[in-house]
Amino acid sequence: MCDASVNIRDGDYAEVLQVTEPTDSEPCTFYGAYERPGSYTISIEVAGSNPVVKKATVDSGSCRVDLNRLTIQL
Repeated sequence: MCDASVNIRDGDYAEVLQVTEPTDSEPCTFYGAYERPGSYTISIEVAGSNPVVKKATVDSGSCRVDLNRLTIQL
């Protein structure tokens, strides 16, 4: 079970990211904001800990949004 929650914000846009539960080979993975370029503030929260805040920019390519992967170990 994932004890973290991940919220993203870009201006007036905000979203709570969806999560896939961890497996023996993969940790929790959060996903969302499909096909939406922007400059995001990412807030990762785990009960009993201070939130971790990161920034990420997602650019738009010639045909689609360029996917980004950000790995954070808590």
